[in-house]
Amino acid sequence: MLKVEKLSKRFKDKEVLKDLDLTINEGEVSVIVGRSGEGKTTLLRCINGLEKCDSGDVYINNKAFCTNGNYIEGKDLISVRKELGVVFQNFNLFPHMSILENIIEAPSRVLKISKEKAIEEGENILKSLSLEELKDMYPCSLSGGQKQRVAIGRALAMKPKVICFDEPTSALDPKTTMEVKDIIRDLAKEGIAIMIITHDMEFAKEVSDKIYKLEDGKLKII
Repeated sequence: MLKVEKLSKRFKDKEVLKDLDLTINEGEVSVIVGRSGEGKTTLLRCINGLEKCDSGDVYINNKAFCTNGNYIEGKDLISVRKELGVVFQNFNLFPHMSILENIIEAPSRVLKISKEKAIEEGENILKSLSLEELKDMYPCSLSGGQKQRVAIGRALAMKPKVICFDEPTSALDPKTTMEVKDIIRDLAKEGIAIMIITHDMEFAKEVSDKIYKLEDGKLKII
């Protein structure tokens, strides 16, 4: 579960997020839409700690990640952060690593899983995403849709309870967009809470349980 309470963020004289509340339960897909500059990406970055909010609380799987604008640190941070996966718009794959190496890097380093176990689980993830034949290739050789699936696989390798997607269908063709939709719906069936930021309203309608519009710093269900 993802829970955000009274989250606020200001950039100089502009208050981008205003006492914003959001709850996404297990197995639920919530999509956030809105005009460019309304703060959608800022909200995502505040939720995952890449941007510090000014005030508010963030809970990941009922564990406090941020309390009154203060993010946890040390071992507690690692414990909570591993339950939150993020799939970035630009994928952020490691170009010098093979597809399989991209998948197993975080579990090996953060979860301290043995390399053999990480490879076994990584190969299973790639198979579930129809990427097993690409495991030894490098990101530069992949299409946009394939990179998107690898980025999803990398997030899944950490066994998160919550996954946030930043514009997951950006620059994808209609067929690949539908494939990504099916993957996201399958993840929801497994009990993962999912938040998506997108400009693609048709995709939002296809994939979501709830659609919110971010406007004037607040979320309104539509």
